Amino acid sequence: MQETFRLMCQAKQQITFKTMFWTFQPKKEQSLTKHLPFITWPVQDMAIERLIDCIRNGGDLLIDKSREMGATWIILGSFLAEWLWMPDSTFLITSRKEEYVWKRGNPDTLYWKLEYMLRHLPLWATPRTDVSERHLLNIENNSVIDGESTNADVGAGGRRQAIMCDEFARVKPSEAQMIQETISDTTPCRIFNSTPVSRGHPFGQLRFSGKIEIVTLPWWEHPWKIKGHYESPNLNQIVIRDIEYYRRKYPSIFDDIQQDVPFFYSDFEKSLLTKRARLEDFYELKFIADGNDPANQTYYSPTGRRSPWYDQQCERRTPRDKAVNIDINYIGAGDVVFNPITLTRMIDKYGSEPCHRGEVIYRVVENIIVNAAWMPNSGRRRLLLWEPLRGSRPDQTHNYIIGCDIAMGSGQSNSVASIFDVNLGKKVGRWLCPFTQPTHFAEQVVALCKWYGGATGLPYLIYENNGPGTIFGRRVLELGYDFVYRDRTEKKVSRKRGDTVGWHSSTDSKLNLMVAYDAAMHATFQEDMESKSFINPDIQSLREAEDYVFYETGSGLGPSGDSDEVGGAKAGHGDMVIADALCQLARYEQPRAQLDQAQFGHTGTILYRRRMAQEQNERQEDLWLIN
Repeated sequence: MQETFRLMCQAKQQITFKTMFWTFQPKKEQSLTKHLPFITWPVQDMAIERLIDCIRNGGDLLIDKSREMGATWIILGSFLAEWLWMPDSTFLITSRKEEYVWKRGNPDTLYWKLEYMLRHLPLWATPRTDVSERHLLNIENNSVIDGESTNADVGAGGRRQAIMCDEFARVKPSEAQMIQETISDTTPCRIFNSTPVSRGHPFGQLRFSGKIEIVTLPWWEHPWKIKGHYESPNLNQIVIRDIEYYRRKYPSIFDDIQQDVPFFYSDFEKSLLTKRARLEDFYELKFIADGNDPANQTYYSPTGRRSPWYDQQCERRTPRDKAVNIDINYIGAGDVVFNPITLTRMIDKYGSEPCHRGEVIYRVVENIIVNAAWMPNSGRRRLLLWEPLRGSRPDQTHNYIIGCDIAMGSGQSNSVASIFDVNLGKKVGRWLCPFTQPTHFAEQVVALCKWYGGATGLPYLIYENNGPGTIFGRRVLELGYDFVYRDRTEKKVSRKRGDTVGWHSSTDSKLNLMVAYDAAMHATFQEDMESKSFINPDIQSLREAEDYVFYETGSGLGPSGDSDEVGGAKAGHGDMVIADALCQLARYEQPRAQLDQAQFGHTGTILYRRRMAQEQNERQEDLWLIN
């Protein structure tokens, strides 16, 4: 009986949309008339079904969408349908500014859309109403729809069956986080609707949290934007998925092209000459046959799907505009610091899970770190390694750099140590913890340095000396570790080295640091640039880099979630990004290892075995010192 009732309600909603609601479409390209019956598409039918289920039974929903997919209209229509048929329904609709909720005569506002659908209802279905500014009451069944702007107190103190947060990613991050938490007590059904801005915004964090149901409304589900759908799986190769579109529009030209069968674009262009195509066809008929190469930022499609409409949008929009409004691409949506295509290629080609997880344990005896040793799969497994060990240690024929970003250890941000193999040009390790105080972190890093070793005996250490970095640096020097980066005067031609230990962060120095790191990652995909490349297999740190943006206030750059908190506790933290970028800065201070075979000997020679025995004796002496 319950399932029958559910199906009846679902059918009633579909009938309501398709036979009673109208929608307003001002663009000529979609219709000759601007007033259209609300004939929903299959993807919208699916979204409406999920909306009604959440409204009636409780549950949160996030609508992830391309622009012009009718998301706002179907949410408002679902609310209005419930308002019409279900007594005592209570709804709240919000947008980032009050003028986007209600403004007399403005078709871009939420209430204009509601009143439009209400005015165009059949007379027999139109109830007696009380309509005022941001308030819509159904007198006959006591249902209500109210409106507010999104502010920190939205919905506080009231109770609602469902709340819609429209264009939620455009709300200031601090306010969005507070709204998200506040309305949890106000309603059992939160509906978040927006095009993307960045992964760091509360909307983006919620989207990838795994804690909310996602409904996606992408451009390729739009019935006329996907017309002529094709793909380019390889360079100079095209696969047409909608051949009938081209056969109708270009008679006889596509008779020998089969749907879903690849063909060479160069051969097709030659065939146009023999088929006596119209002159206008030569200019109009065009495919992008670049193999969907990410390096071609203008035309790159994250899903590989293309159409004549999509190609036209690629030409008229900036990469950021395309990412935000078409591709639902959270990487390229913000005013990002790092090239989003480079990050995407890095993740696709080099991103991987670490091959080792564990801890480096140690003892401190009279300000000396001793007995640093690797313990696989032990403790909190805070050390991740992306290169295999040679025995119980990393490859000792390579040189290493360790870059550190230091936090206070209160859990608000992470202390991070990134490990870079200079010979491989690759990040090979990462240690991370939000609860380690600067003094203890310094001891851990020195122990990590002693265990890691390398051809120079010890890794080159570089760290940010701002804030807690001062405490960290003091402890490092107390422990006798002095193979440490000393800041240079970058604005002078001589770049003379100063006396300041560590790297000092300022607006200018941080910008230079990130630009150099971005260039190094980009060099990974350029020919003959291996010596300058930076390979990063750490997906988590690359995701953090995706969210690095230039702040609109002009106050610098950092994670997008901190953009309105500059000067606060979170400002300036990038944790893994900072640590990785510092490794890139220091690589020119720590050259690749060039082992002298006369000094170290080949593996298996008497000289090599003598050196290994000497290192083993030194480790035994350390053990004796502890015991």
